Amino acid sequence: MFNKKMLAKLITASLFAGALTFAPSVDHFVSVPILQASVAHAESASDYFKLGSAYNKAGQYSEAVEAYSRGIQIDPGVPVAYYNRGYAYHALQNYDAAIADFTKYIQMEPNDEDGYRSRGFSYSKLRNYNEAINDYNKAIQLNSRDDVSYYLRARSYFDLKQYDQAIADFDVAVQLDPQYEVAYFYRGLVYYKIERFSEAIADFNKAIELNPTDGINYHVRGLCYEALGDKANAQADYAKAKQLGYND
Repeated sequence: MFNKKMLAKLITASLFAGALTFAPSVDHFVSVPILQASVAHAESASDYFKLGSAYNKAGQYSEAVEAYSRGIQIDPGVPVAYYNRGYAYHALQNYDAAIADFTKYIQMEPNDEDGYRSRGFSYSKLRNYNEAINDYNKAIQLNSRDDVSYYLRARSYFDLKQYDQAIADFDVAVQLDPQYEVAYFYRGLVYYKIERFSEAIADFNKAIELNPTDGINYHVRGLCYEALGDKANAQADYAKAKQLGYND
């Protein structure tokens, strides 16, 4: 059997592709120390928002929250400031605060699917899967080609053990993005769970083609081979998984 470690496979970075972009004029290569110096005596919201974006890019999320909060105190009318602070809160695993900020962003930008998708992801981290699905539904309504929202909605269906709905959404995700390795992986897990092992193997084959260095793909494919009585291929996959650093 596979264990819960398999469910820790990281979400793609494209989820928050809309974050960290306070203004087109922000220099993506400006370092945090330079920005710190530049805002040391400044009082404008724009300076704090730029600093917050730099902190987010550097992975210094507590500092990002502080910078965005100071900027919001000065100018509470900038929607993306709430979105980017929500991103930082999410990275800090403060999902309730992230949801509050994404909700504020949605109130200000109700036609942007990014807010719904991101809030849905934070809901899912709290295992509030029905609320997450509602948000993904809205994101997809706003952008029917949003492959990430289909993928995330599928993940919520997976966690709710609604496997038919999960498969349908994973199908759309890989149709929209044929290189979506993690979607093949999770659709393969669904097929494994419902004992459709040949279809699961096909998905793990594709995941391995796209990402041949991730041991978990080989391990779960090995489980499928073992379930089909193919011990030789199963043992070969388990050995490859261990070689790549995956230990069940």
